[in-house]
Amino acid sequence: MTLRSRMALLVGAIAALAMLVGGILSYAAVSDEQYGTVDRFIQHRGEAPQQFGRFSDLPDTPSPFDRIRPQVDDGVTFQVNDADGSLLISSNAEILLAAPQPDELGKLRTIAIDGERFRVSADVTGEGNIVQIARSLAEADATVAAIRNRLWLLGVIVSLAAAALGWLVAGRISRPLERLTGIADHIARTADLDVVETSGGDASARFEVARLSASFSAMVQALRSSREQQQQLVADAGHEMRTPLTTVRTNAELLQSGRLSAEHQAKSLDAIVREVDELTNLTNELVELSTAIGDGEQRHDVDLYDIAATAAERARSRHDREIAVYGDSAPVSGQPAGLDRAVTNLIDNAAKFSPPDTPIHVCVEPGRVSVSDLGPGIAADDRKQIFERFYRAETARSLPGSGLGLAIVAKIAADHGGEAFVAEPIDGVGAVVGFTVATS
Repeated sequence: MTLRSRMALLVGAIAALAMLVGGILSYAAVSDEQYGTVDRFIQHRGEAPQQFGRFSDLPDTPSPFDRIRPQVDDGVTFQVNDADGSLLISSNAEILLAAPQPDELGKLRTIAIDGERFRVSADVTGEGNIVQIARSLAEADATVAAIRNRLWLLGVIVSLAAAALGWLVAGRISRPLERLTGIADHIARTADLDVVETSGGDASARFEVARLSASFSAMVQALRSSREQQQQLVADAGHEMRTPLTTVRTNAELLQSGRLSAEHQAKSLDAIVREVDELTNLTNELVELSTAIGDGEQRHDVDLYDIAATAAERARSRHDREIAVYGDSAPVSGQPAGLDRAVTNLIDNAAKFSPPDTPIHVCVEPGRVSVSDLGPGIAADDRKQIFERFYRAETARSLPGSGLGLAIVAKIAADHGGEAFVAEPIDGVGAVVGFTVATS
């Protein structure tokens, strides 16, 4: 059963339930009023028995009942029986009321005569005669039955109308859901992410379905962007690997030919080792970049100064050079391993581009880390591109590296609500590269 059908049935069921409850209450109120009117009428007429006097002394003609006929209303039957149950007089010869049982005296009861219901009261006069007053319930039954039938008809009409309205409303609500379902099925079958269009403007954004549509569209857009980034990453990685792999293959084939001298064999082996090292570095940086993109590490309260100091200590032993850390405690909420990788990449980048006998300075400020060196600096044309994957400046293409180190820094900074930057050195010498993170 579709969502639209379920919503229509639900609205119809709610309307039917409401009509049922309202109908029961209305029916009960009308019944009480109709039958209560009959009971009150009979109780009012029950004051008449004492007016009948001594029926044994009444002459045969005119009829003794003629004495009270002015008090008899249409539809009301008076009947008098003596103590033995014999009929003395009756206002309606066609209706014979059975003598009441002793426990029925002074009470109202309902009886049926030839299929017609009557409401009857029975009282005893001072002389021991039994006076019964009866009134037909045919009019009250007809009124109650008419009300019942109308309530049933009204309930059916209202329920059907509510179901129809629910069907129309559900159609408007479920239409975008059906569209999203079709899009999801299309994506599952074809892996095509270029099919989603966000529907609904600012006015419709107040509705949950429009918000769901917008969220679904945003999710698919994110998937599309992620897939494009992955495809671009694979293409860039393949391009970067092609050159070292070609070099390795060429030198391996030369070695395999056996036509090289010992000197050339040594050069070919050295070239192979260098290219394998380059491929190893590229692979490691690709793994680091994929880890940064995955963003699966839990966040903790960390101190940027402690992270920078730890990274600098490792870099001193690896590069065998002076690396100074400045600043004070800078607590942030972040991923310790990711932030450590970002600082390490900045220090390694500075060490690669600056002379080995020059110091590297790491400055830590609240929500900000920068690394400065005394190298050749970064050209103005390169500053906007150095954080792109595999980008290598003209002056860096002869140096080892894959162009992923600063891209990893930019990704980690973005994951922490900040950004990577290139700043102007204070004395105009070297380069200042760093990143910021959100502090709140």
